[in-house]
Amino acid sequence: MNYDKKTGEVTIVDPNAGKEKKRLFKEIGIKTDADPVTEKQQQELATKMEKFAETMRSKYGVDPTEKYTFSRDFMRVDIGLIIMRPPIFMQFHDRDFAFLKARTHHMNEYYMDLKKYVDSFNEVAMLNDSVLSQNSYASKTNIDNFPTHEKRSFDTKTGETVVKSYCAASKNFALVDPRCQDRRSIHYAAEDRTYLIMKNKYTGRWEFPTSKITIGTTLLRGK
Repeated sequence: MNYDKKTGEVTIVDPNAGKEKKRLFKEIGIKTDADPVTEKQQQELATKMEKFAETMRSKYGVDPTEKYTFSRDFMRVDIGLIIMRPPIFMQFHDRDFAFLKARTHHMNEYYMDLKKYVDSFNEVAMLNDSVLSQNSYASKTNIDNFPTHEKRSFDTKTGETVVKSYCAASKNFALVDPRCQDRRSIHYAAEDRTYLIMKNKYTGRWEFPTSKITIGTTLLRGK
């Protein structure tokens, strides 16, 4: 083990980790982590694994593709998929809004009146227009930004009905429906980080999509 005197962190080092890593690299035909695994090498490895499975079936009557792979500590090896959508826009809650309002009031009274510099802010923002216009998420030529539906709301201040167009596939915060309640929509809970989970039909539990790795199947091939 390694002990860091500054942080007090203790790291357990597996003496066989390096050996196992070298054996794995040798098996798939690469030398270091930086070397990419080519399609030819993947095919060669798949052929080797198929020969191994055929030998096991003919010689021992055991099909390794039907047996799960286990780690050295006898844990079943699974491979999973995680699909995550980051927040499309940030939403200010009442507490955050109250804090920003109090901070702005404090700065205006005791430190700096930002209202004096609003015109300068606008000029600086215009300098970035060329960069922002090249953003594919904001571009009108992006098929994701094609309007798909409208929502009507009543403005209590003006007394008028406001019609807003939204784009169901857009990742541009200005085109996202903030009140979307459809859990299958990409706009659902747009202010939060969301994940795709599936319901296991056997257990009835919600979980990330996973698959078992069988004997003779590498993680590279399994994924």
